[in-house]
Amino acid sequence: MAGARPRRRGGRAALPVAEVVTTYRCPHCGGALELLELRREACIACWRCLRVACVSARKLRRLYMTRQRFDWRGMVLAMYRLYLTARA
Repeated sequence: MAGARPRRRGGRAALPVAEVVTTYRCPHCGGALELLELRREACIACWRCLRVACVSARKLRRLYMTRQRFDWRGMVLAMYRLYLTARA
């Protein structure tokens, strides 16, 4: 993800730990959505129209972690639904 600007948290830039391009498309501009894992939150973002929706990592672990297994499909679908309801 070249050219992405890191988010500022407490004076420091929060650089992504992991970046994954999803198969989901932005309903506003048609760009590919990327899943970003930061230290304390996960975000789904479109860099074409600069819309972002974030959820805390703690909440994601609580909702999608069961017996040492993480439900990635459910988490990405929930993040996409959050993105659809997020405001610009």
